[in-house]
Amino acid sequence: MIDPEKITNFDRTDSELEELMLFAVCVAGKNARIQAEKLDTFLSNIKLMGITPFQYIQRLEIKGLLLSELQKSKLGKYKLLEQSFKYLASQFQNELHAATIEELQDAPGVGMKTARFFVLHSRPNSRVAVIDTHLLKYLKREFPNENVPKVTPQQISAYRRMERLFLQKCDEEGVAPHQGDLTCWLTKGERISREKSPQTC
Repeated sequence: MIDPEKITNFDRTDSELEELMLFAVCVAGKNARIQAEKLDTFLSNIKLMGITPFQYIQRLEIKGLLLSELQKSKLGKYKLLEQSFKYLASQFQNELHAATIEELQDAPGVGMKTARFFVLHSRPNSRVAVIDTHLLKYLKREFPNENVPKVTPQQISAYRRMERLFLQKCDEEGVAPHQGDLTCWLTKGERISREKSPQTC
């Protein structure tokens, strides 16, 4: 099962990459721990069947059971997840390790933030940012003159501007972007470096 508090792993198998990608879609706007548990419920049969998450999704789709199984797991956003899961399973089986951010964003329900979340926590040395409310809270405090928005920018130019600010702070604090992202989420936007207290960053 996905552990949101230990989300970074650069040595995932294809099956684990698929689970992370599905989690990235499921978690948007939802509680991470609860969604991780619900996704685990949805995927509970794959180990017994000896197949990957994407193979499982394709089998459910062939049988016409994908939507009903999503509903049983109570993941929410059922129509969107059905479309997204079908697309991801058909396009990226055994290929997630090489998929670009732009290719991932072609999937329903996968925007700039979701694609970057997957890449940042599955590939070493990734220079991207997951611009969520916690990160924006941090950036607003650190860059009071930069007109930091309250919600994730939808325009790519605005998103990349926030991304550059975050990466700048990571470099200044001496933390890798994936570490800064996780620390910021765990501290609800208080800091990106575990070595410093909220008052000093």
